[in-house]
Amino acid sequence: NELRHTDRDCAEVVEWIRRNANRFRMEVFEPALLCVTVPNKHYVDAVEACFNQTQLRTFVAQCEDDYQLLNKLFVDTPEALGRKVRINTWYRTRDESRLPPPFASEDEIRAMGFDGFAINFIDCPEGLKWFLCSDVKLHRTVRAFSLRPTSPS
Repeated sequence: NELRHTDRDCAEVVEWIRRNANRFRMEVFEPALLCVTVPNKHYVDAVEACFNQTQLRTFVAQCEDDYQLLNKLFVDTPEALGRKVRINTWYRTRDESRLPPPFASEDEIRAMGFDGFAINFIDCPEGLKWFLCSDVKLHRTVRAFSLRPTSPS
């Protein structure tokens, strides 16, 4: 309901895809705003700070055909909703060798006083993690994740 009030187009596309998932070859992921959770509430603000508004509202396809269909149905034509809408869609061929590696190992970042990389503090569909690493860079983000108290000076 909150999404409907802030982004009607996005909300209507979510509802349409839920009713018509069989039109796609693979699962199309709803925006992170709806399908990414942070189980440990201490990390919610830090994880949310990793996303921009566009990334939070992006529909993620897992194959080129579904990406093209998403754009055709909603962006390029009024076919699905009776009107064209403005939504964010994303697809990249999965190639983890092209991801820049984390700047340090888990042990090294813990030694620096951080609790881990942002990707380790979320729950989401496995297929969405490619977008979260490739576009949002959650596998490299550690800023603001330390909950350890700082020592007095």
